Parts: sequence; C-alpha cells; structure tokens
Amino acid sequence: MLDHFHDEVRHAWDDVLSTFPHPRYELIPQMVVHDGDEAVRGYYTYTRTAFPTRTTRSSRCDTAPTR
Repeated sequence: MLDHFHDEVRHAWDDVLSTFPHPRYELIPQMVVHDGDEAVRGYYTYTRTAFPTRTTRSSRCDTAPTR
C-alpha cells in the first residue's frame, strides 16, 4: 500500500497501475467509474493537469519507500 502512495506522489503512473490486479477508480459522489488501464491513466492525466499541485498524502507517506 505504501508503494502505491509513494508512486502517486512521484507521478510514476506505470508503478501505480502495477499495484492493481485490474485498475479501477469509483468516484461515488460524482457517480463516475474509471475502469481499466487506459481509463485510470486518463483520470490521472486529467486530474494532474487540472490540479497540478494535487498530491496524495498518507501520514506514513513521508517514510522511505519499501522497495
């Protein structure tokens, strides 16, 4: 799990997507589903273009990567 957060902060999308058996994001409040590699990559690209300073943080995210 921590690898996923570290990779999101680094915008290392290949590494992030490798943490999923099947990439899928469900945004319940918006009733939007991004299903599959291409759709999730599109979500990342869009949200990081629209909000370039957005980061995903975890209280433990500032530790050294475990890989």
